[in-house]
Amino acid sequence: ASLLNFLLKVFLFAVKHFKVDIEPPANLQPSSYKILSPLKDPLPVVEKKDYRKILAEAEAQGKPISPVKRIKPLSVDIDKCPVCGAPADYLYSFGKDPEDFQKLQCKVCKHQWAPSRPAPKKSHPTYRCPFCGYALSKDKTRKNFNCQFIRGSWAFFETDCFCCKANMASSSLSRNCPKLGSFLSL
Repeated sequence: ASLLNFLLKVFLFAVKHFKVDIEPPANLQPSSYKILSPLKDPLPVVEKKDYRKILAEAEAQGKPISPVKRIKPLSVDIDKCPVCGAPADYLYSFGKDPEDFQKLQCKVCKHQWAPSRPAPKKSHPTYRCPFCGYALSKDKTRKNFNCQFIRGSWAFFETDCFCCKANMASSSLSRNCPKLGSFLSL
């Protein structure tokens, strides 16, 4: 305990008599560092891969890409690569993924995927306005109801609660959703 008191006194003495500069000087940033601003800098152009261009480039470099020579046909019925559009002649059977689904690999763009694997379920459902169908985002959780946000205005969807009906009637949601006006008059 006395050691801690001694260290505390040394620390307080050092803080009182010595100035510690916590902020680094501005000139420490390298000149090659560029801060991207979404308002000034445009988004990068994302090119879609085309298997014809990739095959032509490989042919120009002297390394043509030939179709896959199969002993057995593909066990998965697929027409083309989802990334570059290469036909099934350029698709390898590439083993199985950890969940035991058949994987494929495109010989042209090297993309790997499992076509028979189901899409992963969302961790939360998408709530929609029952009147106009727009997606709602849950912004606040209250004791008796949840506040949802739709197209720039609030919606309170727990219609059994009188407070929710009053808040819903006072919000500007009825102006945005023409079908909602008849619901509020119930």
